Amino acid sequence: MDNDFETPNAITAVLDFTKEINKIIAEEKISENDAKKIKFFMKNIDKVFGVLEEEISVPEQIKELIKKRESARKNKDFKTSDNIREKIKSFGYWIDDTKEGPIIKKL
Repeated sequence: MDNDFETPNAITAVLDFTKEINKIIAEEKISENDAKKIKFFMKNIDKVFGVLEEEISVPEQIKELIKKRESARKNKDFKTSDNIREKIKSFGYWIDDTKEGPIIKKL
């Protein structure tokens, strides 16, 4: 059963598709209607793979906590930073710390 779904071939096909779409986008040869169709197609494929990230609406309360956490991190107050991270998590959000800054995700 490990290879029954041809997963490696499916992923290759999706990556090839994405590469071609990126070329069309770079050349600005894509209509709004085509973009909607591509997005719909990719969302359906993602029901199998689950790798696309959706933009989420972050409540102001969570944004304020993120600011406080970033301030604590800059001041090397890691205990406060960790406590704020747990509070954010209790609201159903997760923070990924990156070089560009924190990225918030819905749990």
